Amino acid sequence: MSESPDKPDIVTRAFDEYVASFRGGHGDPAPFLDRFEGRQRKSLALMIEAFVETGPRSNPDPADPRFEKIFDRVLAQVDAPSGGLAEFLAKARQKARKTQAAVVSALARSLGATPREEDKIDRYYHQLEWGSLPASGLSDSLYEMLGKILEVEPRSLKDAAASPGSRYGATSGPVFARSFEQIELKDDGSVAPGSAGSEFAEQAAEESSDRPDRIDELFTGG
Repeated sequence: MSESPDKPDIVTRAFDEYVASFRGGHGDPAPFLDRFEGRQRKSLALMIEAFVETGPRSNPDPADPRFEKIFDRVLAQVDAPSGGLAEFLAKARQKARKTQAAVVSALARSLGATPREEDKIDRYYHQLEWGSLPASGLSDSLYEMLGKILEVEPRSLKDAAASPGSRYGATSGPVFARSFEQIELKDDGSVAPGSAGSEFAEQAAEESSDRPDRIDELFTGG
């Protein structure tokens, strides 16, 4: 039975749920993307990417008294596990005028990946650019491929991964800015429970497997 013309399809409904979750301070897209595979997953990823990168947002002011209090908590949510790599990747990709989906497709072509492997590459890359995938597990081969796709030196990617990221550069990004809007402070200056920055977004569970496959090794084998 097809969807009613005036009723949102399942991908649109998932996107609406993601927007609500983001505004509630939980912006990790992985749990929403993991509901889908193939074309539907790619469609949702593009919708989320456009929302995060182009949606209306405020520009956090370092002079705001809240800034110092919530900086470390929000930045930890945005890109701590990947060091400065998440920020660097997003900027390099935008400079190369590529979408996340285009980077994923290029990685898949380089590897001769099956559709199932491409779905896993998609999950890993979104986690990497979101900042929830530790850079310590990335293989040299992945750095080489990403460097070629984004037209940057692999060494610059490694250097970014080893750095904590730019304090103010990171806070100028869309994820930080949109998260900052959701911050609520209690009277004692601490972050109110349930607002952005009060806790880390949970990572989606990885596919269970007795032994890692080549895609796992690429992104987590180090």
